[in-house]
Amino acid sequence: MGSKYHIATNGDDVPVACRVTAANVPDTLLFERLFMAALGAMARIRNVYADKGYDAERHCKLCRACKVRPFIHKRGRPHGSGLGRYRWPVERTLSWLLENKRLGLRYDRCDFIIQSLLQAGCIFLVATRLAREL
Repeated sequence: MGSKYHIATNGDDVPVACRVTAANVPDTLLFERLFMAALGAMARIRNVYADKGYDAERHCKLCRACKVRPFIHKRGRPHGSGLGRYRWPVERTLSWLLENKRLGLRYDRCDFIIQSLLQAGCIFLVATRLAREL
């Protein structure tokens, strides 16, 4: 049984929302929940950058309704859209979180434990960032 970690970060690599799903759950089902959680955590979001797993017209409409510009790679288009320049902070944040052994290899069966570990990892990253800035 595998897991997928969905992370929303601001431009400074600070995680603002996270969710865990089973590996066989389509990414498009999580976009709205993750986006609304990020909106609740941040005062203003100008742009959303996402990979092709989140590509759906309803997601673009949701972003526009909230006055956010969506940059979501379209399915079926070749690699090289240029979104990687903006998405790499999310990938780096995921790699930092996966340094935690219990997140990297799923030892726990219960989803709520994995979600709790992911949230604790995000809190640790935020605290580390705040400690560096003080």
